[in-house]
Amino acid sequence: AVLLMAAAPQATADALDAYAFRALVAHLQARPEVQNIDLMNLAGFCRNCLAKWYLRGAEEMGLQIESGYDGACRRVYGESYADWKAKHQKKATAEQMALFENSKELHAVHGEGQPPVPPAPLLSDVCCVDPGAVQVANCAGPGPLPKAADALRAIPALRAAPLVPPPSGPPLVIHLGILTVSDRAAAGVYADESGPTIEREMRAFAPAGNWDVQVRERAVVADEADAIRQRLEGWSDGTGACSLILTTGGTGCAPRDVTPDVTGAVCQALVPGIAEAVLWRALQHEPLAMLSRAVAGIRGRTLIVNLPGRPKAVAENLAVIMPVLRHCLTLIGNEARASAA
Repeated sequence: AVLLMAAAPQATADALDAYAFRALVAHLQARPEVQNIDLMNLAGFCRNCLAKWYLRGAEEMGLQIESGYDGACRRVYGESYADWKAKHQKKATAEQMALFENSKELHAVHGEGQPPVPPAPLLSDVCCVDPGAVQVANCAGPGPLPKAADALRAIPALRAAPLVPPPSGPPLVIHLGILTVSDRAAAGVYADESGPTIEREMRAFAPAGNWDVQVRERAVVADEADAIRQRLEGWSDGTGACSLILTTGGTGCAPRDVTPDVTGAVCQALVPGIAEAVLWRALQHEPLAMLSRAVAGIRGRTLIVNLPGRPKAVAENLAVIMPVLRHCLTLIGNEARASAA
């Protein structure tokens, strides 16, 4: 499909903007040898500017980032700014400092007793600004709030919801079970692509999620209730249980789509917020998402989450879920078990 940007829904444009931001952050995290002073000298902004724009975006949407600027830095750096500096920041060379001094006319202007003001609208308007001053009321924003922000503000539960920063501490070992539910994949009509997508996305997010993924179980089964139940129960019971089971497929309204029914039956407690968050996000760009019956729940110390069958939708759903996975798994007792494993 050809996307005409001028006619694209605001939610679609916002999703593409967010994709570009995630790609930029991932690139910068993969290239820690690129120093902030180099970014300033070449582009007029650095990683700290990105963190402050992230902080400002939350302010514009009426949200509060947990730990404030430190939390925003964790999102950009993948760890605390202090830890990143200790590991990667080098003393500026004479050449770097010379370039920095020669480009001072492009830096934010500091008036005595006044917050720094950028000299031109195309330059970083948060460079050198104290994080506490990076707020909607204290900066010249790009114009009216986007429609997506207005939609967020209309939801009372999200008006002051904290954004989750990457967690600190030692990595959590996630013993993962991947269950693909598909008649055709089980029959060998086509290769399973959704299961490998789950593993790839979970491993790619590991640095930000602060976890280590160990695939403990993997299977492809037909859309048969008994086959699904056997795997979910077997993988979540006993000393070798998975801490997380992600299923893919069988979540719709077709007669053989029974994955949610079996999942709900084997779980001892449901976590409806996970499915609701995924649905809310998916509806911004896919109206058919409202036909999903996916559920999430807990059996013993195992979190079980249903994902759709298409690889693209799997990746999109995981992007919503992964930022809270470690916290959820810790709450149900997996951190102590993983640390001892």
